[in-house]
Amino acid sequence: MINIHPTLFKPYAGIYEVPAVDKLTVPVKDTGAYIQADPLGPEPQELLPKSNTQFFVLSSNITFTFQKDDQGAVTGLILHAALNIRSKDIS
Repeated sequence: MINIHPTLFKPYAGIYEVPAVDKLTVPVKDTGAYIQADPLGPEPQELLPKSNTQFFVLSSNITFTFQKDDQGAVTGLILHAALNIRSKDIS
């Protein structure tokens, strides 16, 4: 795990549509970014950084890689579990 400044989390906030999982919500707070999705339980899980774009949660063996375009805007994320599932940012 690395330390990144909490302001770097802001671009990741949004709702992501993920096939077979439905939607993932990424709320951002002053303390960092979180992820909320039915498969992870009712409470948001803190996203812990492996890099500036790759994160993990302590509750499961899942990692999330945010994708950016050439201008640096977040365009989606890849959920890495038993298989990699691509999603797109819909909000």
